[in-house]
This record gives sequence, C-alpha cells and structure tokens, in this order.
Amino acid sequence: MKIYATVLSCVVLAGVAVMPALAEHSHGNEEFLQFLAEIDDGNGPQPDAIAEPPTRSLQDAHILAWQGLDITHELQRKDTKMLCLDGCSETGSTCWDGEQVDHNGHGSHYCVRASVKMINSYYGGVLSQDRMTYWMIVEYPASNKKALKTDFDLWHGSGSGNEMLPWALGYAYNDWSKITSGSGKPSYSSIKTWIGQGRPIRVSIPGHSMVIDGWWEDGAILKVHLLDPWCLWDGNDSHSGAGWRDYYGSYLNITGYDVCPTPAQVPSPRVQESYVTLDSDGDGICDFDEIYRFGTNRFSVDTDGDGIRDKAEIRSYIFDNNGNHNVLQRIGNIWSCKVNVPAGPCGYIYNPAATGVPWASLAAGWTCPRCGNSKSGFRNEITECMPASPYDPNPDVLALIHANADPDGDGLRIERDPDSDNDGALDGQEDTNHNGKYEPDLGETNPFDPNERPLDGTLSSADDLLVTDDLLVAGDLIVKGNLYCSGNKAVISTENHGRRLVFVEESASSWHFDRGRSQLHGGTVTIHLDPIFLQTVTIGEAAPPVIRLTATADCSGLYVAKWTATSFTVKELDGGASDSTFNWEFAATRRGYEKERLQELTIEED
Repeated sequence: MKIYATVLSCVVLAGVAVMPALAEHSHGNEEFLQFLAEIDDGNGPQPDAIAEPPTRSLQDAHILAWQGLDITHELQRKDTKMLCLDGCSETGSTCWDGEQVDHNGHGSHYCVRASVKMINSYYGGVLSQDRMTYWMIVEYPASNKKALKTDFDLWHGSGSGNEMLPWALGYAYNDWSKITSGSGKPSYSSIKTWIGQGRPIRVSIPGHSMVIDGWWEDGAILKVHLLDPWCLWDGNDSHSGAGWRDYYGSYLNITGYDVCPTPAQVPSPRVQESYVTLDSDGDGICDFDEIYRFGTNRFSVDTDGDGIRDKAEIRSYIFDNNGNHNVLQRIGNIWSCKVNVPAGPCGYIYNPAATGVPWASLAAGWTCPRCGNSKSGFRNEITECMPASPYDPNPDVLALIHANADPDGDGLRIERDPDSDNDGALDGQEDTNHNGKYEPDLGETNPFDPNERPLDGTLSSADDLLVTDDLLVAGDLIVKGNLYCSGNKAVISTENHGRRLVFVEESASSWHFDRGRSQLHGGTVTIHLDPIFLQTVTIGEAAPPVIRLTATADCSGLYVAKWTATSFTVKELDGGASDSTFNWEFAATRRGYEKERLQELTIEED
C-alpha cells in the first residue's frame, strides 16, 4: 500500500506570495507539478494546461495539502478471454472471446465490478471483472440466477454486484463487519480520515459506482481523487476516468458509500484461479471455462471426439453463419410479443403479432416451419408475456436457451455430445468442414436436426439404387455390387485452396497396380511381389503384366529381363554393372475380371 502526502506553505517576498521548494515525497517534484497542472475548476481535468502557482497577499496565505492511495484505475469492461455467450459480437472490438477496451456493450453496467476490482488490487489481490461476475451469478450462495450458468453467467451488459465486496476482500460473502457503510454523502473530514488510514471508499451516485482514493484542499477549495470506471465525466472517451473532482460539485451526488478496511485488516485479498488466463490446449477457450462452465477437457481441442473443435461447436449455437447472435434472435420474439404464445418442441416460437393470425385461428393442418410438427405437438400456451430482460427469464425462456445448446435433450451440450441430434451420425460427419456452421450448399446435413442426416448403413437396397440428385455420404461408402458413375469421380480438400477436383485414371479393363523403389546390385536385381497383392490379380501368358521402370540415378538404361507369376527381374542395358536406384510400377489384371472390357451398361431409370 502507498499513501502519498505533501504540505506546501506560502511565503511572501516583496508583497507577492510564492511557493517554496517542494517537500520530498514518493512522486517527486516533476510529478507533483504535473499533478497541480491537472487540478481543474470542477469542469474536468485539463492535462494540457500548466497552471502557474497562485499569487496572494499576506492576508491570503494558507496551507495547500493532499493525500492519495495510488490505486490503479480500471474501466468497466470485459477484461478476460472467458467466452461471452449472451450478447457480444463474434468479431471486432466487442468480440465474445477476447478482452475489450470499450466500456460500452458488455461492460456497460459493470461499474460495481470495476470498482471492486480496483479496491481488490489495492490490497494486493487479483480479480477480473468477468471472474467476479461468474461468482455473483453462479457461486454466490444467495444468488437466484444459478440456472443461468454457462449461457448467461457473464451477465452481459447488466448491473448489480454490491454483494461481492466482502468476498473480494477475502472475507465470507456476508461478512460486512470490517466495512463501514452509510447512506448519503460522507463529510469531507471523514474522507480525509479514512484516506489517512489507508481505506479506499466505494461511492454510489444514481445508477453508478466509483472509488475515492485521495483528497486535496487549498483553503476553501476541497477536492477528492475519483476513479470513475466509465472513463470521463464529460463523455470524452479519449481521457482517463481518474482525476480530481470538486467535493461540492453536482457530479458527486453521492447517495451511499462503503469504506473499506485498513490494509492490516485485509491479509488475504481474493486472488482468482490461474485457470482464468491459461489455455492449456491452445483452443481459444480458457481453462476456467473448460473446467467450470462447459465441462470440456482443457487438454483436448475436441472433447467429444466428433471431429469438430470445442470452440467451433460452442460457436455453432451462439452465432448464425453471418455472425448474428442466434440465441438472442430466437428468444427476441418472445420478449417483443404482447400476447400469449405457444412454443414448439424444436424451440420455434409462434408469434401472432408477426403473422397476424391468432394461434386458435390457425388451420388444423398447420405445421411448424422449422421441424414440421403439428399444432398438437406444441406446448401449452405460455401464460404470461416474457420479460424484457434475458437475465431473469421464466422457465419457458430458460428451456429454449438450454435447448439451443442441447438439441436432443440428452443433458450433454453440443461441445460434449458427439451426436448432438441423436440421428446416428457424428456431428463431424454432418458438418464436414468442421467449422461450426451448417452449410447445405456444400452438401452438409444439419447436425442439430435428426430429420436431416448423411447416408449411412441405415439406407440399403436389395436391388439397383438410382440417385437422381446429390447424395452426401459423410462416412464410408460400402457397395456390395457394382458402382457406376456417368460423371467425374473427383474431389480432394486442400489445406489452403479449398476443395479441388483431382481426377481418377480410367481404363478400358480392370487393373490393379503396385509400386515400389529398388536398387541394382552389379547391374541386376529381382523384385518379389507382395503376396497379398498377388491374391487380387491374374498373371500369366493370357494376362501378362505391364511393368514400368524409372531410373533415379545415372545408368545405361533399364529393362525387364524376366517376369513370373510372383516376381520380375530388372537389368541394366548394354551389360551395365551399376548400383543405380529406380522406381517401378507393376500393373496386372484384376482377378475375376480378365474378360471384361468396355462392357455395355443399361440402367432402368423409371
């Protein structure tokens, strides 16, 4: 803890009061002169104006004094990489997965948390505003919001948090015994006393929380050093929110305060877990989130082993393909409606205000546009309009929020469920490029819709199967008959250039190939073929092989001197005796297909 103080007295020379040499203190003379320059007339700090020392007559001589605790200023904001699921954008300065410098949006009502963070750091603690929010929503014993865990537990853009001060100081959550609280504005003499004892003061004005950590007086001019987490009082975001304010100014309309203990009374301020800043597997999800919020493996980028990274799966139910917030869009209709609304099992909300047709007037054959369920499949009408805030939803809204992350309702969120819609296909078999987006134009099926799945072993045909449209097979394709194709058989995914066509070499008859690398020894070598390969081909006078040789070192040339049903011998031309290396390719007729060549194919397309 640091307490800085100085006292300056005016002396008179030739009838003019001047300032003597500054007393030594922790800031040094230059810093204190800058401090004097930043003192203003109540209209905000003026860092560019260097104030001249005042001149006074003998009768006006008096004492100038100040004292401060040197607390580090903090803006109210999202200050960790903990994932925000309840309102941040996917990218940009207000992104869901990074720290933010902007006090709007996520941190727009984080003033109490920022104030408590400043106070905690003064005593040597380490707490982020996001970590405090998680405690307030999920761990605070008296919290009535525990059901919002994971989905809305960072309390995006929402206020409150007065209850966390004792916890942040290292006390029991309800131990206010060492904190002096009061209503109204404390007296200036009390502020001086508390600062002198090394006790910072959290103050409340209507709708806002700040910290006082110093005082300054010059005769009748009384100021306090204010740490305002909302940047600057005049709305100029280019300035810091720390500065000197007139104690009697209208801005300091203090309605309540909490005076924190002396440093000796705070031996163990709260220090957050190292997991908040660690990311052991480098997947973009901090270890704290993996352990406490999502229940994923902090040492694996793909906890459920479905081929899609954990973060991509979390993203899949937070944002749509265009980066719009999917959760808020889905429940937005509920909050805006003015009449009772029914909800379908897939989460679809029927909003009469949008369609102009009351639920009771819908035709009996009406079906849900999302899942096809009939009216009878919908839940009973919600008995009251939904609240305007997502943070205190009734059970129906909460059910929709949770269903977004658990489409099949098996109790496993998408990032921990390898088959999120329970259709028998892994999520990575449906989201084939594994980016957490449903892209049907790429031939993908919806990993959250059990009625849409890739072709697998459940589709069978005892006769010919004719497919006249696209057919997506996300796994192995096993055909126990012939496979015919009138188009190209060609596709491959590249690392940097997407999917590119790589064509199959066609032949007038059926051949199998084996390839290898070998070396001459004194101009000759015999290569024995793989016995497994030999069981798939026919080699003989009626079905001779085709053997290709490519020298990879200097020699007179190569030729096949002899072949048998199990081997072939290679020699160097002109009686050469080198030890040249070479590549070889051996092609032979597929066994059982020796007589097939350019056969005619007829397919009934009716």
